Amino acid sequence: MPEGRRPGTLWSRRAEREGSTDFGAPFTLFTYRITKYDPSRRDASGAFTEPDWTSMSDVGKAIRGEVLSPERYLATEDSYVAYILWFFDRPGLAHLRMTGVETANLGENLKKSMRDPKTFDPRFLTIAPEEDGILLRADIAAVCRMVLREIFWCRLEVAERFFVHFGWDYYVYVGSPVPWDGSADIHPIPLFVGECPSPHGRPADRVPEFHLSVFDKITGTCLGDIPVDGSSLEKVRRVLGVSAEHPAYGIFDLDGDRRIRFEAEFDMALDGDRFCYELNAT
Repeated sequence: MPEGRRPGTLWSRRAEREGSTDFGAPFTLFTYRITKYDPSRRDASGAFTEPDWTSMSDVGKAIRGEVLSPERYLATEDSYVAYILWFFDRPGLAHLRMTGVETANLGENLKKSMRDPKTFDPRFLTIAPEEDGILLRADIAAVCRMVLREIFWCRLEVAERFFVHFGWDYYVYVGSPVPWDGSADIHPIPLFVGECPSPHGRPADRVPEFHLSVFDKITGTCLGDIPVDGSSLEKVRRVLGVSAEHPAYGIFDLDGDRRIRFEAEFDMALDGDRFCYELNAT
């Protein structure tokens, strides 16, 4: 992905659409990509041109004639965590929210992690991934390590104010109201920070759109998408049962209480006996 993005001002179009100015005064969100990949080794399109390790599963493999040791992996991971915490500390936030949580194979992945005493962190056992769960600073490092090690996946966010998104191949994206100041002494292993939008969230200049996907309950076949008129972030958050700090971005199952709340908010009857529903918030 090419570097380069001007910071964007967030606020008024969304607030006007919702008839609210709860988002406060306009502010600037600076967006960056954090990587271990040296930009001097990229081609004209921005693609990294040399083989390199991309996950913890590469520990023990020889790459460019050098075996990736657990110590080298951990030192690099430490750098990522240090950079993320540097960005988190600057705006004076009290916490982050876990969003887009994906916990498939969480138990199996934890057991696999526990088999290697060199890299296992006992704090992993204290983390309970939960959609919209509050994450205090003391736990941010452990969650970042778990996501980087592909134990589970989530985004870390405070809607419209801050985010940390984890991408493929050990890329991390950060959005902050405080710009990067070029610090080079965060950690002994320097990383590369460049202006770049995140591909894992709603772009700053996009007005939210919502639609309902309908699936046959027996076959799982998608029967179509229905635009959800009159939607707002507030309504969608109430349907999902999440806080105002949740970005209400992603694809969400409408089952149980969510389906009931959706019917009440949008005055629409859903047939939970015949169909399954997903709310797509993009």
